[in-house]
Amino acid sequence: MSEPHLQPETKTAGVRVALTSSRGTKVDLHFGHADRFLVFGLDAQQATFLGTRNLPGEEDETGDPHADLERAVERIGDCGAVLAMRVGPYARDLLGRKGIRCLEFDGPVLEGLAQVRDLMILCETNGAEP
Repeated sequence: MSEPHLQPETKTAGVRVALTSSRGTKVDLHFGHADRFLVFGLDAQQATFLGTRNLPGEEDETGDPHADLERAVERIGDCGAVLAMRVGPYARDLLGRKGIRCLEFDGPVLEGLAQVRDLMILCETNGAEP
């Protein structure tokens, strides 16, 4: 598994975005199928790779798909947005209750982050919620 070609930083930029990726280069996983999240700090100028949030392995799964999704949402609870290929209705509801925005995207990581950034700028310009 290769990580995106960005250096980890300790400072947080703008908003944190958690995304799902099988290899670190493309957003290509359903939220519920992810075993980890790549977390980026995102502001109007740049995306900064902050680190990886691993989820418990299969041996730690509860067998209850809702409970497993709840644990995944808790793991990224400090993020303001999630970028995934797909987000099911239960996960979308859980994320929404935490104030985490869901964006569905299938493509390169940096392109997806650029779309999140553009949406943030558009909403800020129009005084709307992203």
